[in-house]
Amino acid sequence: MRVLLLLLFAAPAFGHGGGLDADGCHRDKKRGGYHCHKGDFDGHFWKTRREGRKEIGKYRKSVLTHQEAKELTGFTDQACAPQDGRGAGRGRAFFGWAWTGVSCGKVTGSRCEGSACGALHRTREGCERARFRCPASTEYYRLLEKECGRLDSCCKNSVDRMRNNGTRRAIGNACPEGYSRDMLRCESSYAWCVPDRPAEEPKDEGDD
Repeated sequence: MRVLLLLLFAAPAFGHGGGLDADGCHRDKKRGGYHCHKGDFDGHFWKTRREGRKEIGKYRKSVLTHQEAKELTGFTDQACAPQDGRGAGRGRAFFGWAWTGVSCGKVTGSRCEGSACGALHRTREGCERARFRCPASTEYYRLLEKECGRLDSCCKNSVDRMRNNGTRRAIGNACPEGYSRDMLRCESSYAWCVPDRPAEEPKDEGDD
């Protein structure tokens, strides 16, 4: 009887593929998939380990981006803090654009998780417009350069100009109040916005 009880309690363990990895997950020999018992993904199940690692990797990258944003912005402006909204699951539903603290990212998946899911932006332009005055970062310019073609030197040069000046690209080829539009003369240049210079006060002739 004692041996039988030991076998019954041990049975679930035999269905598993060994110990848990750093994320609290492992291969499930019994169900033929990959699932988690601890950590951020406790209770999640994927058909293959590859699918699971891919989604966990996306989540980890999002968390790292948030951490980078905290270090770069210092939360000098609460409006520039990252939005707590991210996609979860294997679905392809679109939930909106979230401000990561350095740029605007698309939120997709089976569901949206986080306290800001109800406040996501419908368009990328709307997201960027709402955070236009937030500090830019190396990640922001890296993503812009990634959108340029591999051999498009004009586009890449415009990103370099923005990076050197600490400016952001124009939103829909327009700039918000207090900024003026500028760009390189070549065809594929990004347009960017530079702060307007304050008007010089007229000199009092009596001071001469």
